Amino acid sequence: MPPTGSREPALAADHLGPPAPRGRRAQHRRHVPRAWLVTTIYSLMHAAAQEVDAGRLSPADAGVVLETTLLSAIERPAAGNMRR
Repeated sequence: MPPTGSREPALAADHLGPPAPRGRRAQHRRHVPRAWLVTTIYSLMHAAAQEVDAGRLSPADAGVVLETTLLSAIERPAAGNMRR
């Protein structure tokens, strides 16, 4: 975990393009800050690793679980499901 006051998440956000699954146009949430999306991605990756280390998630399942969770967290909801 970066020390308090670290610019690591901001720097990562500066260097990452818009989140987009392979083969899809970027349809990420635009009503939340991009840095927040990056923080969410890193936090979920760390959580998945901790679950694997603790034996609560198999390494084989970790990628699928992580992808499913990340996509639902960062993809823009359908027009009828948008909340502000």
